[in-house]
Amino acid sequence: MFDRYLIPGKNGNLQPGSRYYNWAWYRQYPEGSSELQHILTDKGGKVHRNTLPIGKIRAAAVDQQKALACELLAPCTAELVVKTEQPFIQAITDVISPRASFLDGKVLLVGDALATFRPMTGLGTNQAARQALSLLEVFRGRLTLEEWEEDSLEYAQATRTIGIERERLFRLA
Repeated sequence: MFDRYLIPGKNGNLQPGSRYYNWAWYRQYPEGSSELQHILTDKGGKVHRNTLPIGKIRAAAVDQQKALACELLAPCTAELVVKTEQPFIQAITDVISPRASFLDGKVLLVGDALATFRPMTGLGTNQAARQALSLLEVFRGRLTLEEWEEDSLEYAQATRTIGIERERLFRLA
């Protein structure tokens, strides 16, 4: 899956022709695989767990991704990858806390603090808004904190499943 979108240019410039493109190419590598280790190894030989910042990616890994882009992506999309001078890598993973309420309800996890989802799920903001609205029901006494937590965790698990299924269907297309 490949996604691209405009972001502000230098000094926050929003004028057409002055903005930048940010792009994300979602490629799946099995956890612990040699392919993932290869892509997450920096210029100094250190293997990173999640992120390789700008300037740290080995030339061989950049060249490999550019070659794959030319092989797998539409020419106009591959051109974005090839012309990117300073790429970075961010591993995307699903994370769900086993609990949403801590310290007798004094600390609550909402939104991305409770669960992060694959980008193709497209429901991260929805999760935070849904939790906030249902917390209002807790404050009004229409829902217990335990019910809120159970609902929040069920929603997170269901949303994770949606992301996995969307990714599977995308790979089949």
